[in-house]
Amino acid sequence: MNTRILTFAAAALCAAWSLPPSTSASGAPSTLNLTKYGPPLICFQYDIGDAKSLPWNGSRDNPFGVNPEYDVANLTEDTIKILDSSSDVLVHMETLRRATFYASQSDGKPAKGRDAALTTKLTTLVLHHSLRKLAADPNYTLAWVDAGYALGAAEQLTNAFNRNIKYTDHFDKAAALAPSDPAVLFASSAGHLDSPDNEHWAPLFEKAYNFEPQSELLRSNIAAYGERYLGKDKMKELAAAREARIGQKK
Repeated sequence: MNTRILTFAAAALCAAWSLPPSTSASGAPSTLNLTKYGPPLICFQYDIGDAKSLPWNGSRDNPFGVNPEYDVANLTEDTIKILDSSSDVLVHMETLRRATFYASQSDGKPAKGRDAALTTKLTTLVLHHSLRKLAADPNYTLAWVDAGYALGAAEQLTNAFNRNIKYTDHFDKAAALAPSDPAVLFASSAGHLDSPDNEHWAPLFEKAYNFEPQSELLRSNIAAYGERYLGKDKMKELAAAREARIGQKK
């Protein structure tokens, strides 16, 4: 599949995506932007600043920017190297999002330097990588984030597992291991948004949003994500409530 066709197909997927209403931490329904945006593990590009990831030509407004010069023969090796070299949750999420796009553009289209079914190969290697990390450290939270993201992104973009993989379990494990890490909570909320048990996403998102302290880069990603899927009005409500709580503590 060439880059132009892939970009068009991904954009069409995001435009067509829909899911049932979610629930906020208070139990009130959250209004999600169902038609304008798409599956969060695929259609939301994370800002990772100057951190290293796979080559990319996209942006927040155009999250499908694969680099046509990138040789996907190196995809699995490059992906694992980046995961090994960074402890930043956002870098892991964005790298696996990009990797899923690169893998899908060659699936079923064998060509020089490319593999058929590369999505399956990539996902399998990421899972093996996570297992090796967990064998060395059972509390290595990023291993669970990586496993959940790789499975979820592949499912959302290509329906690789016919909805038979409950990848949210991996995100739940990560959140349980790191309940005070807002980046992990953010990743877990994203993992739940397009899932049958998506009522869990809003409590995780609100906990990540309200957590103090957190980096400005993470805060900007969480805010942009909220504006996209919850809308600006809802985010203004959350911001006002957070400021009120901060004021009460002073």
